[in-house]
Amino acid sequence: MRLKTLRILRETIATGSMSKAASRLRIAQPQISRLIGDLEAEIGAPLLERHPKGVEPTGAGRILSALSHRIEGEMEDALAQIAETSGIASGEITLGVPGSLSETLVPRLLDEIRHSHPGIRLRVVDGFSAALHRQTLDGRLDLALLYTRASDRALVQEQVLEDSLGLVSKRVGTAGDSKEATVPITALVGAELVLPAAPNRLRLLVDRAAEEADVTLQVISEIDSLNALVKLCVRGTSNTILPQSAVVDEIRAGSVQWRPIVPAIKRTISLARLKGKGETQVMRAVADSVRRACHELFGSAN
Repeated sequence: MRLKTLRILRETIATGSMSKAASRLRIAQPQISRLIGDLEAEIGAPLLERHPKGVEPTGAGRILSALSHRIEGEMEDALAQIAETSGIASGEITLGVPGSLSETLVPRLLDEIRHSHPGIRLRVVDGFSAALHRQTLDGRLDLALLYTRASDRALVQEQVLEDSLGLVSKRVGTAGDSKEATVPITALVGAELVLPAAPNRLRLLVDRAAEEADVTLQVISEIDSLNALVKLCVRGTSNTILPQSAVVDEIRAGSVQWRPIVPAIKRTISLARLKGKGETQVMRAVADSVRRACHELFGSAN
């Protein structure tokens, strides 16, 4: 029973489809079917129920999938501990990054790790903070950049970034115009906005600030895609509200203008890991790289 086959089984169950698992793992679908069939023969029980729309795990499949996740995690921890003895950070690590930071932070972070820790293989998972939070709690992410949750005792958190939300709109005039201008939240009354849908954390922050200011926002559409929100602003189709870190490149290019909202709507981002999950040399090295990249791109968290 090979770890590779167990990973294939787990991915097939997670996607509900051998073809989707094949695409994600970059393995031919017939090979996946053959390997899972061999595993079923070895176990002596069916692991998947196959139907026209995909596959579902049997009871045995669910048990083996859960066990394989723990086995793989223990193997990775063992390899990381072995690497500790060499004094050189080496191994694979999975980092969760919110979409609002991904495009700006990840390229800089990869450069930093390649230069400082060439033995580390970084896997980045991009998504909304709520989804990344769940994946951190269930052990699928080794580290994650998350909205700070002071009440969450299951995580070890370190604040690495604080930024404010601002109105993003198409740049009008020269790149220097309105650079320091602010937008009172009361001035947003009547402005057509496109925002992510609740329970997106950014949307919750905006809604809470509007409620406290007794302001009703005119949200004409809800889009859960950072790229789409930014492109709409670049085209001048609509306005949105985002942290400055999400549109750093567009601001520098002069394609959008970003004006902080007052009173300030702030968010804090922490680097988090599951409490009780051993902190390896690789995790410490990546955490250091994340801190440096955040500081160089966005400044101090304090």
